[in-house]
Amino acid sequence: MERRKATFVVAVLFLVVLAAVPAVAGFIKRDGMGFVDSATSQPFRFGGTNNYYLHYKPKQMVNHLFGNASAYGFNVVRVWGFTDVGNADGSNSVDGIKEGVFFHFWDGTKPAFNDGPNGLQRLDLVIARAAAYDVKVIVVLTNNWKEFGGMDQYVRWRNGGGGGHHDDFYTDATIRGWYQAWVAHVLNRRNVYTGRLYKDEPAIFAWELANELRCQGSGDYGTSSACNYGAGAAIITRWVAEMSAYVKSIDPNHMVAVGDEGFGCFDGNSVGWDWTMDCYAGVDSLGFGRLSSIDFLTAHLYPSSWSKSVQWADGWIQTHSQWAHQVGKPVVMEEFGITYDQVNIYTQWTNAMYNAKYNGWSFWMLVTDNYPNYDGFAISCGSDACRLLARQAQRLSALP
Repeated sequence: MERRKATFVVAVLFLVVLAAVPAVAGFIKRDGMGFVDSATSQPFRFGGTNNYYLHYKPKQMVNHLFGNASAYGFNVVRVWGFTDVGNADGSNSVDGIKEGVFFHFWDGTKPAFNDGPNGLQRLDLVIARAAAYDVKVIVVLTNNWKEFGGMDQYVRWRNGGGGGHHDDFYTDATIRGWYQAWVAHVLNRRNVYTGRLYKDEPAIFAWELANELRCQGSGDYGTSSACNYGAGAAIITRWVAEMSAYVKSIDPNHMVAVGDEGFGCFDGNSVGWDWTMDCYAGVDSLGFGRLSSIDFLTAHLYPSSWSKSVQWADGWIQTHSQWAHQVGKPVVMEEFGITYDQVNIYTQWTNAMYNAKYNGWSFWMLVTDNYPNYDGFAISCGSDACRLLARQAQRLSALP
């Protein structure tokens, strides 16, 4: 109880300190290389965060997370908008039902939608509570990784548990149609709490096609010989072009981004065969940015996971700023994380993003009090890291 009191007091103090962080009233739109609030015509930059579990946790945890995000000035939260399973009882799932919650399942003949209280009504709540706390959400529509089902669950639906490749998700016409059906269902869904269609919800900052899409996944499905280096980049870029245009055809109100990690696709000899730049993952982030149906570039930053140094991150941050200038669009570092010396390293990184005039960043990740730190990246408010990031969010938001 004493810790909760202390956290509350700190949050109140930050509410006072961060009063200069602009409230968000309307849809956020792209205006050249920047974002603008359509209701106020004011420029919009943000320091935000991520959270992957809000859509299956109790209401009090949702309120707690958004309450802290709002109090500390993290006015954009990136969330998962998917939970794909096998059958409705959880059998034949790549990952599985989450505390009784799932959104998308196999009904015996095709993928179907769970619109009830243990389904998409949970996402309704997330969006409604974000609006109540004056926070925007970036909603991600599927996952490259096996967690929460994602692409590999589509492949399993298609192949009945036998055969197939991870990258079939991008090339198989039936699977692409299933993904489009999911997108259409979500965008045209009416929120039971707000009464608005998702495509008319101003609390949604943007849609993202997929979290960290690559030729390679992490589940039981390998990569085909077709999805490799430049050929893989061509496959994934075609998919991004098709699906981003499809989202735009349904929803003219919201921005669309890819949700990729920001990898490059250059000749291996010219980049020293650096796997983050030589097209190994089949991801051409600069190419995505050139598509008219993509509103802003995204990048992620995990040096330790990528066998890179902390100092390497400075060049990564600069590179993506340069790419944004090349295509004339905003750039967001929408995930970044380190498991040690967070205050000093996050100061270095967020200063670099400030100096490069990033349009936004979102650290991985803000958690509710006492949530287990499974991956070492979790940050709860009241911590030194949270206070540092709050100050840096305020600083970035104040840029014109």
